[in-house]
Amino acid sequence: MKKWWLPLAIYIILVFCFGYYYSKKTNEFYFSTIAYEDSFVELKNNVRNSLLNGVKYSFERKNNTNIIMYNDFVFNTSHTFIHNLEIHDRTIIFQVSIEVEKSNKFYKPTLTLSYTLWPNYTFKNYINLLNRTKQILKETPTTDSNPVSVTHTLHCNIENIRTYENINESEILNLFYYDSKKSYEVRIEMLNESYFDVCSLIFANQGFPHNIPNKFVRMLYFSAVTITTLGYGDIVPVTDSMRIAIFFETVFGVILIGWFLFNLANKISKEK
Repeated sequence: MKKWWLPLAIYIILVFCFGYYYSKKTNEFYFSTIAYEDSFVELKNNVRNSLLNGVKYSFERKNNTNIIMYNDFVFNTSHTFIHNLEIHDRTIIFQVSIEVEKSNKFYKPTLTLSYTLWPNYTFKNYINLLNRTKQILKETPTTDSNPVSVTHTLHCNIENIRTYENINESEILNLFYYDSKKSYEVRIEMLNESYFDVCSLIFANQGFPHNIPNKFVRMLYFSAVTITTLGYGDIVPVTDSMRIAIFFETVFGVILIGWFLFNLANKISKEK
């Protein structure tokens, strides 16, 4: 029987075609394992560094200096650290430790700041905002001496604060918050790249990463798992158009495997 292998060839071609198509539509899929991958850890570290720089910059801008003297204590933003960064839904919670110097000794008052970001924000809105900002940067001429940047202001509330050695908590908070009528509103200014890293981290934690490493390989794997009807569930479509595409790929896969097995059985029987 001539070309008994044809269904298998079509089967393999379909895996690559659908894999390529899915790789162009990754924002229509949910990725359940992304928060356990190296790329997520790297993004989280970038956000930690960006938030630290934002805290330092905002502190220095509000107080017009990076060093504050208070009752024989010295607050210096160069002795500021971020740790225990956690993501809960669309809230980032982290601790800012400030080493306070007194008589050549260091103490560590700890501020816990809670960032509630975009309570009504969707992944689609975020992608649109990202594209608009990229367009602004693209249309605006830049030079090395005068680079163009888009600055975003994040707002947060200080939930609690721990201090030592007769340091008045409310006076420390005055170094950070802007409006006393509001409950310790803190502003952190970040450049566009850092801002989008924060957005990406929140959405990636929810299973919707913007930047996916090895995108084609990942979706090729998904295509192979789909066409064989295994369906591990680590990647899941969230739009009707992708569900329809997956339906057709699965049906084609079953038909082609059946065709291939039929041809293979006929070939073996004829050889006997």
